Amino acid sequence: MALTTPADLFDLPEGGEVSKRSLYDLIQYSKQPASTHWGGPDWRIGNTPQQGINWIGQPPGVRGVIIKTRPGSYVHDGWVDGEIDVYRYSFKARKDVVSHDELANRVLIDQPLQLYPVLLFTEAGSRWRFEGRFAVTEVADAFVVLRRETELAPAAVEPGEIVWREGRKRYVTHLLAERSRAMVDFLKGAGLGICDICDHDTSATYGVPVIDAHHRTPLSTWTGDHPVTAADIALVCPNCHRAVHAHMRQSSEGYDAVRQKIRAKLGEAG
Repeated sequence: MALTTPADLFDLPEGGEVSKRSLYDLIQYSKQPASTHWGGPDWRIGNTPQQGINWIGQPPGVRGVIIKTRPGSYVHDGWVDGEIDVYRYSFKARKDVVSHDELANRVLIDQPLQLYPVLLFTEAGSRWRFEGRFAVTEVADAFVVLRRETELAPAAVEPGEIVWREGRKRYVTHLLAERSRAMVDFLKGAGLGICDICDHDTSATYGVPVIDAHHRTPLSTWTGDHPVTAADIALVCPNCHRAVHAHMRQSSEGYDAVRQKIRAKLGEAG
């Protein structure tokens, strides 16, 4: 299967194979305007020296991430529980030290915010096998967990939410927690529409609950996998939810402190 321009990567069928040379040439020559692999300035493919993580386009205009991997080549790498829908992939490290600010790692951490696809290739002899489009569903210190897109129903982040501060990984992890299936199931079963902050009964106003889920527990207290329970969840209206995230981006305060601030402001305005 030949690859002429970077856009061809998005048309690959799951299970399709490309030669290592073909993908290598595409990555190298996508940066050269005179090359047949040139797709335009927004389609240049960035790469690390090891060639494991590549990104199509430059932040903030990344169109996708390419991962080429050999399951088991690093301690964390490989399919999870023998399934082919969940893959664990190690961050790039220099002398065994991982920096989340390094661009190759940052494009993986940013994926849940901008929702571009992760195009996963696994080694198949002299070729790369295209496993499909994946999304990041967990960000750990040394690796990310990728899940096949067909298994997901991700929610996009409002453009105003994409504002960076120190602690990018913590904020992204928080967003991923809010999208967890356990939380969605809880919301569907609860049938509640009253905002925990402004007390607005959205069910009474709109005839249906218009409500978001927010994690109460500060992520700084997490020591590993954290089971989601009803006690962890605050149901908030969309306006208050955005206000909570705006406060969180500016401080390290937890939900309860932010809730008090917003309620005090609403009291002043009322």
